[in-house]
Amino acid sequence: MEKLSGSWLGNYYYESGGSQPHGFEAVFIEMEGVVEGSILDDGHLGEARLFGSFTHPSLSFTKKYDSGASPVYYEGTLSDEGKKLQGTWHITSSVKGYWYAWRQDDEEVPDLQTEDELDQELEDAESRQLVQVTRSPAR
Repeated sequence: MEKLSGSWLGNYYYESGGSQPHGFEAVFIEMEGVVEGSILDDGHLGEARLFGSFTHPSLSFTKKYDSGASPVYYEGTLSDEGKKLQGTWHITSSVKGYWYAWRQDDEEVPDLQTEDELDQELEDAESRQLVQVTRSPAR
């Protein structure tokens, strides 16, 4: 089972059409299912603290900005190899979107620049999950 703890780089996107990526750096510290850490957004909102829970492969956490801006609620899934997180976020029912993060190591972080590329990533992930669910054991 892969661990969550570590440094991550990522992008979040607003659900509204034509959303550009917003970058962030995150540090997750996970112990016995409890998650804490920090996030630094590229934008004007700056640094935030996070707290939540992790039960492999599911992650949920709340991001609270030091500036006092509205909290953001995240849900996501850790990939099988433990190098990618992806999921959804929301502030209200109408302010929401998607996010991706990649474990920061010596591998290059993908640069998803367009909503079309994000949509393709989501479709690919959903297809892989569907294939895993529908495969029957070899006889």
